[in-house]
Amino acid sequence: MPQDPFKSASENVGITQYEGNLLLVTPLEKIEEMATSFGEASPVKADFVVLDGDDGFEEVSDALIFPRALIAKLESQAKYNEANPDGDPKTGHPRMTLGRLGKGEAKKGQSAPWILLPPSDEDAQLARDYLAGKAAEPENPFEKV
Repeated sequence: MPQDPFKSASENVGITQYEGNLLLVTPLEKIEEMATSFGEASPVKADFVVLDGDDGFEEVSDALIFPRALIAKLESQAKYNEANPDGDPKTGHPRMTLGRLGKGEAKKGQSAPWILLPPSDEDAQLARDYLAGKAAEPENPFEKV
């Protein structure tokens, strides 16, 4: 069976499937309470870009992030971005986090937490290049350049 170049609408895209990848995460909203099959949860809704995917950049919109360590890292940025929907007045960009998705050290009797590992200088340049390319895109894709 051939592999399709698209994700099915029925597939849930979870951030943990991108272990080892470089992610640029834009937290959008902190959801205070949400019923899940595992009970109540308080995820962060975010857009993220896989910057080093097999087929280039992969943009994922409105993903719910449930791992607690990631929530803790992104929560304040989500609240900031909710209050400033047009981006940071100084930069024009929303607040974002760049890092490689990995696992931290497990505490006794617990599984290792999902974390964003610090990016290298090359990783940061890849993110800058991605953002520069986004800024160059016309707002109307049908507009003649």
